[in-house]
Formats: sequence, structure tokens, C-alpha cells
Amino acid sequence: MKAMNRILLMALCLTLIAGPAALLAGADGVSAAQEMRVAIVKSLKGSVTVLKSGGSKTFKAFKNMSLNEGDQISTGKDGSVELELSSEDADKDNVTIGASSQVNFTKLKDTSGTKTKMSVWAGSLWLKVKSVSNANDQFEVETPTSIMGVRGTQLGIFVNPLTGLTETFVASGVVQATSGADRYNENMNERMNNGVFIYPTQQITEAGAEEGIETSISIININEFIKSIDPEIIRKIIEDAENIRKEQEKFLNSMKDGMANNGQSGMTPEAMAALGLITDADLQRITNNFNIMVSLIAQEAINNNKVNEAEIKKLIDGVNAAAGMKVVDIDKKAEFDLTLQEKEKQKKADELRKAQEQKLKEEREAAKNNFDKLAKALKDKAEEAAKKKEENKKELEKQKEAAAKAFFDRLNEIDKKKFDENRANNELPPLSKPNTGSGSSNGNSNGGGSNGGSNGTAPAVSLKFSSSAYASGNATVTEMSLPVDIDVELGGFTNDKRIYGYQVVVEYDKSYSAFDYTTFNNPTTALQYRAGGGVFKVEPEGASVSDADSVDDIRVLDANVKSTVVYSVTKFKGNAVEVDGKKTVVKLPFVLHRSQAPNSQDAVPVSFKIVKIVAVDEQGNPIAVSTGGSLTLQVKFMQLLL
Repeated sequence: MKAMNRILLMALCLTLIAGPAALLAGADGVSAAQEMRVAIVKSLKGSVTVLKSGGSKTFKAFKNMSLNEGDQISTGKDGSVELELSSEDADKDNVTIGASSQVNFTKLKDTSGTKTKMSVWAGSLWLKVKSVSNANDQFEVETPTSIMGVRGTQLGIFVNPLTGLTETFVASGVVQATSGADRYNENMNERMNNGVFIYPTQQITEAGAEEGIETSISIININEFIKSIDPEIIRKIIEDAENIRKEQEKFLNSMKDGMANNGQSGMTPEAMAALGLITDADLQRITNNFNIMVSLIAQEAINNNKVNEAEIKKLIDGVNAAAGMKVVDIDKKAEFDLTLQEKEKQKKADELRKAQEQKLKEEREAAKNNFDKLAKALKDKAEEAAKKKEENKKELEKQKEAAAKAFFDRLNEIDKKKFDENRANNELPPLSKPNTGSGSSNGNSNGGGSNGGSNGTAPAVSLKFSSSAYASGNATVTEMSLPVDIDVELGGFTNDKRIYGYQVVVEYDKSYSAFDYTTFNNPTTALQYRAGGGVFKVEPEGASVSDADSVDDIRVLDANVKSTVVYSVTKFKGNAVEVDGKKTVVKLPFVLHRSQAPNSQDAVPVSFKIVKIVAVDEQGNPIAVSTGGSLTLQVKFMQLLL
């Protein structure tokens, strides 16, 4: 019996060591590990969290844990993580993710060729891809602007979470950037192919625009690159310097063959034109730029105090010793040898980057101005209400004194004396003498609280879909996105619950939905969303409303999974308004998007929920209203490119 127990215990231990893949083996003996790639956490620093596919709660990542298709990994502002993508039938790929990043593994398969697809919506990452060795293999990285198709490449990607600007730098190999939207040059005056190629030392800078994607392809601006990239990725580039050099050498040989054979073999004429390769002098210039690229990155990182100098020098010594040659040289002063056309391209990329930063600055200033305007209007109204209340109090005291004087004059002398004695006991001046004062300042005004004496129904807030098409609670997304408008309804704000302004907070799941800023703020569409159902009449910027009486402000507070829309509105003239029954006071436009939809045709629940609403009356007193309900759509994301 003891021997049997030992056998069972040994089998259990072997099962735990083999891991979940062994438990998923089918009847034919083929394990899931042979069909699926996995991403293994090789090392990590700081805050790194994982959201498993289909899960709703994140947890801390740990060394040697496995990530599978559909999983999401995020790093904090102090975090970084190195992953190794592996399977039985493909070479191992390496991914380093920098701080403040979010990456989804949307596809990890190893059947009929290795297929890997990741999505990065914020932050930076460095990829070292080996698994792409034949036509059936695919390695793609989806960004907010393009899908990067990788062919035997080492590359870095940075997505600015504030401006949405996406930059991809190729150190070795080739990347094809494909966009579903129309692609234009830096000035948005010339159409480009939706699929463009990026070669070693080049970077592609992309920004979303109303017309499509604004694109600039140039030689990397190392100074700007160092500013945006994570220090951990800089270390990884230096660590991979010898592999980068070898891959670049193969690329240079292909360039030489293309020149020798007029593009009939080796590099294509299109690629040669993209790199400005015409003469032998061009080839020598490009070769020199390749050779010093990593050294310039290391020098710039040290000069900008982006990395620890002693640590980087030690890393460089190790890389050079392993290679048996000086692959990285930070002692030799050098710079890229660029043509006038290449310098102009760099300048245009910088202008595109600065334009996005300026756009963000202007949007923030506009939001702040709207908020300040709203705050001032609320303050002015509160001061006006306080002043009016004081004036009413004084007028009431005058009326009381006038009534008391009229009553006093009808009394006989004895009763007048008693009346004055009673007033004296209440610290009021006698009426038998001339009253030179302006009335008592000690009377008490009974203004009443915002929650007292209300007749009718209690205040309430709710959500509903503007379109009856979603009344059933179902929707189907067949394109990249689907607009959905949500009405915020108020009711029961009557009598002493009349309101002068309110703020409503709506929470939504950012994985499948996003607030549509463009539609809400566009002068041609803003009024239908912000007109206030005849309650609050707002005049949006760029629109004209003759009887406007209110100002408003919209903000989106972003988070990892749940985001919130905060909408505030207040009147700046007129009296508090009554909202009886149910009235739509604002429409909030959202879009359903498939960017992070699961690899399944099953319906996904997409929810919108009122966190709270705070309303104020004409005196600035808050009127508390319980949180509203929630709306949920069961959404099917059809025709996904799996």
C-alpha cells in the first residue's frame, strides 16, 4: 500500500512539473503545447500585472509564468518585463516591454506556420524575432495606427499614451506597416500606399487624423528616440548589438547584389530607392551609418542621463569581448552621414511629433478653460444667490418692523410700554422712540435645505440607448467600429429640488468601447448631443445658439480596464429649472471597437454605468441623487481577422 502511495505521489509531481500543457494532451497524444505558442516571463522589474483571457481581475506577474493567447500584460511607471515566445516548431522570439505599457497577445499559434500577433496601445517594447522563416510564418504587432508585419527583425515600438503618436524603429531586417485607413504624407497633401516598408536605421512616425493616417518615414532621430524609449530597452539594444551587426551585414550583402544585378537578384529597386542607394558612395555611406547606429544610441543615452554610465560601459565591454571585436564604441565621436533629402525627412518627422504635442497642449488648455468657466459660473451664481438671500432677509426684517410699527401705533400708552419692554427683552429697539437703524440684524432666516419639503417624485437618473435598434440589448459589429449613443435621463427635480447645474459620472469598459470626443465636440454635431433636451441650452465652441443659458465641460478619466466620462453643466443666467417625468439632458456618443475583442464569435457584454450624479440648486446647495442603473449590450464582433 505504501509503495502504491509513493507511485501516485510521483505521478502527481511529474504532472505538476509538466504543467497545464500535459494535462491538455488529447487522445492522440498531441499536446496543446505543439499547437500553441506561449510567452514565458524571463525577468521583470517593478510593477507588472497580468489579465488572463476572459478574466476581470489583474494579478501580479512572476518569473517563469506563462502567457497565452488572449492574455494582457501591463507595466507600471517603474515596471519592465522580458518575455520569451516559444513553441516546439519555431525559433524563440524575445520581447522586452518598458514602463507604463499595455500589450495584448491576440494570437499565439503554431499550426500551418508560426503565427504571432500582439497589440500595443501604450508604452514601448523591443522585439527580437527569429520565428519568421518561411511564407507561412507571421509575426505582427498592432498599434493604434498600423499593423507592423515583421520579417526577421529587431525593432522598437513606442506609442505615446497622451498624443497617440506611434513610432517604430527598425534596427535590422524589414517591417511592413499596413493601415486600414488612408495613408498620407506629413503634410496630408499626398496619398501613400497603405502598406509601406521600413528598413534598418529607419523609423516610421504615424499620427491619426480625420482624413486617415499622417505618416513620415525617415532615418532615426536618435536624440528624440532616447527621450521616448525606456532605459531597459536601451540596455537590450546594446546587449543585442552583435546580432544586429550580423543581420545588417546580410542586408548589406543583399544591397550589393541588387546593385551588381540591377535589382534582378538581391535587394529590389524599390528598397534601394527607399534607402537612397544609387552609387558605391551611397553604399559606403549607408554601411557606415549601420556600423555606428548602436554606438550612437549608447552615447546619446549616457549624455542624456537616461542610463547609468558605469553600468552601460560594463555591458558594452561584455558585448565587445563576446564578439571578439569593438561592436559598440562610445569613445569614438561620430554622427550619421545623411543626404539633404534624409535631413529634410527627419525635420518633417520632428514637425509631425511637435504638432501632436501642440495639439495635446491645446486640447488640455481648452478643457481647463471650459472647467474654469464652469467653476466661475458656479461661483458667481452661488455669490449671487447668497446676496439675494441676504437682501430678502433684510427686506423681510423691514416688513416685520413696518408691521410691528403699524400694530404699535394702534395701542394705548400702557400697552405701548409693555410692547417696548417685550422688544427690549428680545434685544430689539423700542418703537416709542424714532428708529434710526435699518432694522434688526439678529433675525433668523429660514431658507430651508435642498432636501426639504419636496412634493412629487424623488430625483432620479437613468441611462437608455438613443436608438431603438439596441433596445433588445444586442448589437453586431461588422466594421472596425460601431457608433452607439447613450441618453442620460433626469426626472423628479421639481419644487424645492429644481436644479441649476449637475455633474454626472458614467463608467464604461474601455476594452470594447471608447468615448467619441470628435463627435461630441464637432460644431456640426455637438448641438444634438449637448442641447440639454430644452433644459440646459449650451453653446458649443464653433456653434451658435441664440438663447444659450448654460456652459458645460467634458472629461475622460482613463484607467487600465474601466474609464469614466465626467460631464458637468450649469446655467449662467435665468432661474433653476424643473425636470419632471423623464427628460434626456445630454447624449453621450461612444463607439464599439473590435481592437481587443476575443478570438471568438460569442457575444461580449459591454456595459455603461452611472457612478454618481451631483446636482445643485440655485443657491449652490447640493441635491444628492442615488446612483443610476447600468446598460449592457451583448455585442458580437463578426468577421474578425484571426
